[in-house]
Amino acid sequence: MPIEIKAHRIVRDGKAVDFHQTQNVGGPIVPRVIVLHDTAGDLSGRGSIAWLRGGKGASQNSSAHVVIGRDGTITQLASMNVKTWHAGISKWRGKEMLNGWSIGIEIANPGGPLQDLGGGRFKGGVPIDNKHDPSLVVRRGKFPARTEDGKAMQPNDGLWLEHSPQQIDAVVDLCRALVAAYPTITEIVTHWMIAPGRKVDTNPLFPLAEVRARVFVNKAPAVARFADLDGDPLLQPPEDDDYADQVARHGLDGQPAEAPRRRFEDDGWESGDEVDQAPGGISRFESYKPLGDDDGNAGDIAHRFDLPEPSEPQRLPKALVEFVQQRLRALGYYEVGNIDGDFAGRTEDALVTFKRHNGLPATTDVDEATLKALANGDPREVGDARASATPKDLRKSVPVVQQAGRSKLLAWLLGLPSAVFAVLQGIASNVSSVMSQLAPITGWLSAVPGWVWALLIVGIAAGIWWSSRQAEAETVDAYRSGRLT
Repeated sequence: MPIEIKAHRIVRDGKAVDFHQTQNVGGPIVPRVIVLHDTAGDLSGRGSIAWLRGGKGASQNSSAHVVIGRDGTITQLASMNVKTWHAGISKWRGKEMLNGWSIGIEIANPGGPLQDLGGGRFKGGVPIDNKHDPSLVVRRGKFPARTEDGKAMQPNDGLWLEHSPQQIDAVVDLCRALVAAYPTITEIVTHWMIAPGRKVDTNPLFPLAEVRARVFVNKAPAVARFADLDGDPLLQPPEDDDYADQVARHGLDGQPAEAPRRRFEDDGWESGDEVDQAPGGISRFESYKPLGDDDGNAGDIAHRFDLPEPSEPQRLPKALVEFVQQRLRALGYYEVGNIDGDFAGRTEDALVTFKRHNGLPATTDVDEATLKALANGDPREVGDARASATPKDLRKSVPVVQQAGRSKLLAWLLGLPSAVFAVLQGIASNVSSVMSQLAPITGWLSAVPGWVWALLIVGIAAGIWWSSRQAEAETVDAYRSGRLT
């Protein structure tokens, strides 16, 4: 089933999937990794959805972006560009706390190891009876001794429930959509890989290698056209996703299936993300760099080759521009303007300012160093003069403050005479000589006492003054904090 990510929401077959907003969320993130989990709950995933939504009687400190049921149903709990609390204390390739830079996908599975009760019945997070439901396949599995980045894994040899084919297909389709929507995502891992001392999900039967191969098989082949790869058949470009799935599951020419992306990593390189087509049909990639430059992910570089220079500037994917805009705003660079995916103009200016403040080349390039700085940077510092600015300081340079000052003056000019009139009329109500002079005015106000009208005007003037004062105060505060330039 085709899946897309639109405005950070999951769209499947042209319709948005069910969305149940979790209360347990943080600020905006730039996702770099997808983390797969088992729910350790019921097979439909409904109980896990209710728990992860938070609130009274539910979890107060855990959440995820997505829950996938046994039948492949996808339920979204949070926008893909905000932090959820799924990883806990975690570390991957030298970088810690993955909540701040990953997307969490929960797959309905009872966890384990399961206890064999006999007669096809097993006990785990929920009871399993494969005698009545043969699709529930339980078999023995064992975790590797170490994770890919070298951390020791606790021994857990036991019985586990296989994930359903519908779940695997849903995970693959969703991960493909996420990788396409968020060019910063480069890896898919499991919870036990980032927290091996305390987690055993996804269980060891989960076909992670297959999932990775099916998701990333479209990535590396296009890069192969730029290098001498000795005619490696695995690196020939696939025609479509079905072909990619066949390669991942069965291999080519009888050889074991292997993710082309992993083949490149074995050579010391990491592929970036395809963004458009160069003349002649050759795909360009946004980034291509040695693994040794990544956080804690050092590796020997077997060979290098240079990519051809593009003949025209590359257009950044809209999702990447939106990430840049969100992070700039979160760090205090409010001159970036709206989060609209448009990189030209204000966004470029704000990015140049940010990079200058953070010791990076003052260019509009969105490279690896820029993304790391945006993801981990400190909020913008505000100067003392700006922080202590007064309305008087801003009236000559900020039109909103000028208008607020004029509105306040108008309120005084309107309210003060009306207040004086109300007082005079109250005093003069018992003085017949004065009242006779006021007769032309009070005649048409005879139905309502004049002081009522006067006080009404005073109230209107007071409202104008208060509104202008609030606008002025908010504008000054925005200037002091750096939100207004």
